[in-house]
Amino acid sequence: MDLEKVSSGVRFLSHPDVQATPLSERLSFLEKKGLTRAEINAAIEQHHQNSSHSASSGTEAAVSMWSYVYPILGTTALLSCLWKYMQNDNDKLSESSALEYSPIMQEGVPGPSLAQAVESQTEEIAKLIRLLHEETKDRQKQNQKQAKHEQDIAELKSEIASLKLKLSNVDEKPSNPGQSEKAESNGNSTDFLAQSKKMLDALRLVETENPIESIKQAASILIMYTKNLVEHPDVPRYRRIAVGNANFKQKIEPLVHYDKLLTSIGFEKSGMNMEWKWHSAPEYDCYIEILKAAILAFESAVASASSGSTLVEIAEQHLAKSSGQSMLTNEKESKEEGTPNLESFLARLTTKGSTAGDESKNEKYPTSFSDVMQLVESGEEIPGILDIEDKLSTDAGKCLEAPSSTEIDKPWAK
Repeated sequence: MDLEKVSSGVRFLSHPDVQATPLSERLSFLEKKGLTRAEINAAIEQHHQNSSHSASSGTEAAVSMWSYVYPILGTTALLSCLWKYMQNDNDKLSESSALEYSPIMQEGVPGPSLAQAVESQTEEIAKLIRLLHEETKDRQKQNQKQAKHEQDIAELKSEIASLKLKLSNVDEKPSNPGQSEKAESNGNSTDFLAQSKKMLDALRLVETENPIESIKQAASILIMYTKNLVEHPDVPRYRRIAVGNANFKQKIEPLVHYDKLLTSIGFEKSGMNMEWKWHSAPEYDCYIEILKAAILAFESAVASASSGSTLVEIAEQHLAKSSGQSMLTNEKESKEEGTPNLESFLARLTTKGSTAGDESKNEKYPTSFSDVMQLVESGEEIPGILDIEDKLSTDAGKCLEAPSSTEIDKPWAK
């Protein structure tokens, strides 16, 4: 590429006389002058660059000049307006201050200074603070008196309530305290006997309707539960059996009538747990021996060597020692009455036979028909002859007198 040809092409394109002619004629003229296509393109690019640079330089010069002129004009206009308003305000202030201080200047009395005003305000504030302190002290004293007054009233109310309770106890106190104590002991013994019988019945059902292995597995867990209750009745976690526990489900739930057994020793269903309800003072003192009897029965079930007694008998022996009377005597008596023994039955027969023999010895039977007639004539009873009652109804004669509606055909009458 020839740079001289390119520069001559640029001068040709940028000449003002050639600007009016179309671009196609200018390009064809450059081709006639011997410029190649690449040189023509380079000349066109340089021509466009030169024209854009000249235009931007002119606009930058114009903008830079106005950017200085406009701020100066605006600032001068704003300052002139502000100056006028400031002059008017100064005139008004001077007039008002002159009117305000004119009477003082005329009378010749100097006004109070700033230090005096501050001192007076400080004294007033100090007085207010002292008054507030005194008022708070008075309020505290009043609150203390009020609290003491309320405490005295509460003590008086409690004393009155205790006196009322004592008076009501005196009114309700029986004339004979020995009878009340006896009645209370009888009531406790009755409850104890009833609860003991309930436990023995449940233990009998468990023993008769479950295999020995199931009883041993359940007894090992029941011993732990019951011993904790006897030794630590006030601990809440020992008084609660979780029904969803693995040991409970695997060892106690398979036991038939386990719920009756737990209920008989003081447990009650409470949601997902079994709660022991004998931990309070009166019930604990009354029923603790029942729990100990159940423990002995469970221990005998777990023991490898058999004692020869059933679980019910072991529990009944402990209850008999603690209460001084047997729990099964009444039950045995009732069973004997319901199912008579063979020996007692034979004894009754022998007694009846002996009494009948004695009576027969005392009675004298007639030896002949004449003796019978003599006894009848004299009105005496004949021994060995029974009177048969007439058990026919009153309307039997009517039924016999009425003829039958249909006659029965006799086979031999034909």
